[in-house]
Formats: sequence, C-alpha cells, structure tokens
Amino acid sequence: FMVGYKLETPETRALALEIHADPLFEVANHSYSHARFTTLTVEQMRSEIALTNQNLRIALDDACHHPRFFRIPYSASNCASAGVVREYGLSMVGFHVDTLDWCYAIGSGTCSPAYVSWLPPQYQSDMVGWTLTRLALYGGGVAILHDSQANTAAQLPALIAALRGAGVTFVPLGDATVFPLINAAVNPPEPPA
Repeated sequence: FMVGYKLETPETRALALEIHADPLFEVANHSYSHARFTTLTVEQMRSEIALTNQNLRIALDDACHHPRFFRIPYSASNCASAGVVREYGLSMVGFHVDTLDWCYAIGSGTCSPAYVSWLPPQYQSDMVGWTLTRLALYGGGVAILHDSQANTAAQLPALIAALRGAGVTFVPLGDATVFPLINAAVNPPEPPA
C-alpha cells in the first residue's frame, strides 16, 4: 500500500515498478498524504485516492492501471470514507494483526508502555514474538508492517523465518480463495478507450 506523495521521486517510482513486476506482490493505494479520512471532506477523500491512483499509473507507466485495494490511513474509517473508497472500485483492506512495528521503531526495538500500555511486558522488546502470538490467536490473517521503519526492515528476516518455522504460508492479497470477501469487493472501472 503506497502513499501517493512518496511516488513523486524517480527512486520510489522505480521501487513501485519493481514491486508491481513481482507476481507475489500487488501495488495498492494508501491515500496521497496519509491523512486521517475521518477528518476530511468527501472531496478531499476523493482527491487523496485519485492523486494516488494517478501517481501509481505514472510510476507503473500504465495509463490503464487501476489498483484493486485501498488501506485507509490509521484504520480510521466511517460511512463516508467507505463510500468514497467504493466509488473508486477499491476494496478497503484492514488488518487482523498490528505488529506494532511503529512502536518498536520509536524505541529502537523496544515498544514502550508509554505508547502501548496494554502490550504484555514479555513482548516489549520482542516484535517477532508478539506477531507470532497474534497470528496464532487469529489463525493467520493480514499483518501490518511499515517499510518506512528501519527497525521493521531490520526485523523482517527474523520475522519471516519465525513465521515460516511456525508453518505460516504467505499468499498474495489477491488470492480470492484465502481472502474471498476482500476480493469480492473489488469493482474496478472500465479502462479508458
């Protein structure tokens, strides 16, 4: 899920194109400025989605590309924002497991109770353990990670190894057999003539 304004440099456009070329990944919309949609007008929400779609088409050098999925910033949604997302034919994707990678990043690998008071003490310095526990609780699902966090990038190899060791299978979000409801909500518009 890409934030639109970040697609305005050659480096990030190249990264989006690289991700798009990999059949295991799908480039999707995460709004233009990462604004909290519950504070925006309908027109501002439309602009956030449309500008990001436009920047994705430019980055992918494909005037007909239409992302299928949208993740609302901060998971802050209401009826108006859900309606705007549907207007664009996007499926709004949430997550089952918050890895709290943003919190671990703030503390250089330690998630402080000042930020997440409910995190059990045994996981305050163990993002991998926390994530494994939460995925086991839900029997799998979508886990949220932020590539903008250096700590997340540093932890990713250990996390992937631990998940594979626990028998977790990775599937693309577009796998309708695993995520039928998410995929059923995708209704892209017809490409331009």
